[in-house]
Amino acid sequence: MVPPKMPPRTAAQPGLTTTVDPRQGLRRLTASLLAQLHNRLDLGRATISLQGPQPRVFRHAVDGALYELEGAEALRWNAWLSALPHDAPCLRIASADGARCYALDALSGARRGSLDKAASDALGQLCASQSAGPQALTIPFTSYGQPLGCLCLQRCGRPFHADDLFWVYSVIRHSIPLLERSDLLEQLQRESAAHERERIGRDLHDSAIQPYLGLKYGLEALARQAGTEHPLSPQIAELVQMTIDELATLRDLIGGLRSGSGSAVGDATPLAALERQAKRFEALYGLKVSIRAPDAPRLRAAAAQSLLHMVNEALTNVRRHTGASMVRLQLSATEDGLLLSVGNDRSQADGVPQDFVPRSLSQRAAAMGGSLRLCQRRDWTEVLISLPLLGTLG
Repeated sequence: MVPPKMPPRTAAQPGLTTTVDPRQGLRRLTASLLAQLHNRLDLGRATISLQGPQPRVFRHAVDGALYELEGAEALRWNAWLSALPHDAPCLRIASADGARCYALDALSGARRGSLDKAASDALGQLCASQSAGPQALTIPFTSYGQPLGCLCLQRCGRPFHADDLFWVYSVIRHSIPLLERSDLLEQLQRESAAHERERIGRDLHDSAIQPYLGLKYGLEALARQAGTEHPLSPQIAELVQMTIDELATLRDLIGGLRSGSGSAVGDATPLAALERQAKRFEALYGLKVSIRAPDAPRLRAAAAQSLLHMVNEALTNVRRHTGASMVRLQLSATEDGLLLSVGNDRSQADGVPQDFVPRSLSQRAAAMGGSLRLCQRRDWTEVLISLPLLGTLG
């Protein structure tokens, strides 16, 4: 790399500051920045590591998609970056004779010297993990002297030139305030949401769990008074167990609300929860509920919770508005997502089938990006709920 002529300062302002609002989120801002670098420099991949309150790593691929590295992959990536100089760009040039790795002077673009073995190996690992071209340029950037993140750019063909380095630095210089502002806004939103979840969790604990505890204690006292020989003892014991199950469900819901996961449990197959729900309806209302879910997939905790709410709402609608004696639930996975079918028989008292829209169910399905369809027959009514794969499967 040789020193270039300093490019005009205005040439590196491609409109990013006017096309992206920090309130739209760090992900969107990062996607716009990496796409701009990708198009201008003909990159294979561009990855940015941000050292904010919550460190994040974003990668822009050849197909234009933006991915966020998480877990072990993000830890490995940041470990490789930590082996590189924190105050200088690094250049990797690969050829038939092998790869050479250099530290660069940020102002002139000139080579300061070869990287040591640990840094060279780390830069090689960065390139190998992306498989997006042998030529690589890493650029650390700071704000008020504090490290803010690092860019890693890769491409095939010609090596990076000093002009590329100066252009990227100029883009980053104008993007740093937006990155910081967007990251700060997201942090404030996360903290505000966490406080609100905690408050709602406390309110639910006081308004929902305490009455159930009182009911449980009252039923247990009634069971002791009745004794084991009383004809109603089995029914009382069943009510006690149902109350215990409902308390467990409420505690799980509140625990998930406070943690932000929607449920205190991890990803799970919803079949067992659906079966418990069906048994409760049968015991309370005498409504026969059959479940068919031969290929029930694992769902994200929040999606599983929403699915259970939908089923509960559908069963309640059947109980309140029809004279049905049985309900059939079917959950299946399709190429596009999940399909939940809730069907019930029709009695003569229900009269002629009338078209209707279960508003609450429609709203829940729409909130997950899905849709609802109603099928009416003379002796059978079926509600079909389609949910997309995105954000649903675990």
